Amino acid sequence: MDTLRQLLAKLGFTSTPSQNTPPVAYTTNTSPVAYTMNNHPYGPAQLQYQSQPLYSAQVFPQGVQGLPQGAGHNVAPGVHGLPQGVQFGVTGSQPLQGVQGLSQGVQFVGSQPGVSFGPGMVQQGPSPAGFHPGQLPTSGLQDLKEKGNMGSTGDQQKHFVLVHGACHGAWSWFKLKPLLEAAGHRVSALDLSASGTNTKVIQEVATLSDYTMPLLDLMATIPKEEKVVLVGHSLGGMNIALAMEKFPEKVSVGVFLSAFMPDYEHISSYVLDQYNERTPAEDWLDTQFLPFNAENECEHSMFFGPKFMSSKLYQLCSKEVLELGLILIRPGSLYLKDLRGAKYFTEGGYGSVRRVFVVCDEDQGIKKDFQQWMIDNNPVNEVKELKGVDHMAMLCDPKQLSACVHDIALQYA
Repeated sequence: MDTLRQLLAKLGFTSTPSQNTPPVAYTTNTSPVAYTMNNHPYGPAQLQYQSQPLYSAQVFPQGVQGLPQGAGHNVAPGVHGLPQGVQFGVTGSQPLQGVQGLSQGVQFVGSQPGVSFGPGMVQQGPSPAGFHPGQLPTSGLQDLKEKGNMGSTGDQQKHFVLVHGACHGAWSWFKLKPLLEAAGHRVSALDLSASGTNTKVIQEVATLSDYTMPLLDLMATIPKEEKVVLVGHSLGGMNIALAMEKFPEKVSVGVFLSAFMPDYEHISSYVLDQYNERTPAEDWLDTQFLPFNAENECEHSMFFGPKFMSSKLYQLCSKEVLELGLILIRPGSLYLKDLRGAKYFTEGGYGSVRRVFVVCDEDQGIKKDFQQWMIDNNPVNEVKELKGVDHMAMLCDPKQLSACVHDIALQYA
């Protein structure tokens, strides 16, 4: 029968004990293993995985708090990326700040020797280990970003409001929404005016405000004490910017997913005008632009063609997902006439809300260099980048996107 140390070695774990190191226990998603570094109840220690440090431990005199499966933690702020089944049973001294990237089914708890551990439960113990800033390497473990599965309850539960891009609808989030809900979050995906299943037609929607009205109506119903995470994709960046302007106190962070991100110093159409100036007409391929009516100065509708969809927006998506998009898209509009004549965004409204920009590295619709230009034009709190995704990140790689926005929410919401 293998010794405990041999079992640890097979799993890739090694220990680096120091004088007066505390006991540390962990379980994997296959079998629980309790590991006592030595019998000393106090002092620093380090547990390693594949020769890389997992965390530093320091014993605190408080007792272990048993948490149910999937509960995550509710005792220490600043922890990011807690997946389903990960537990920290520690109280006192804000011990968990900076811990990131834990994998599904892995539990880390502290206790005195002799306390038993099992999947989903921790027994009371007098001297748990606190956790100091550190990072858990994902190599060799179930990678959170690959699995897209994160547990969130209590103060980790967030309310995401997902806002689609031009010509699309709430349906475009059908892969991302259940991933976030499975992680314990609330998710609202809505159809903007004349989009998805909304009964209006584009010619009835004269302005950006009219187009955004379903989102503004939703924001008006949010309780004053609640803040939401707004996620805007593509043209949806303009919509969430307007919601941030109208309801800054109800938005914890605005997430611009390869999205048009306005500033508050220029006219409201500035970013879209710059995009059009930098985009050759031939890049629109078979996209159709038609006036709302016979007047030359009216708004124009926009309807993506199959060639544009397949080569600029969905080129890394499956054929089935592309076909779904071709069936469900509806005419939209950039509302350039309205935006050129209005001042929608101010520093005290939209400019007062924290923003994160998520770059899609293989986007051929809003290319990476223009995404970077928007970031430089109106700097954000943080920039994240998704690898190997096209313009439709929520359909191309929803698990990577789920992990990304989950981390953003835990940090900013």
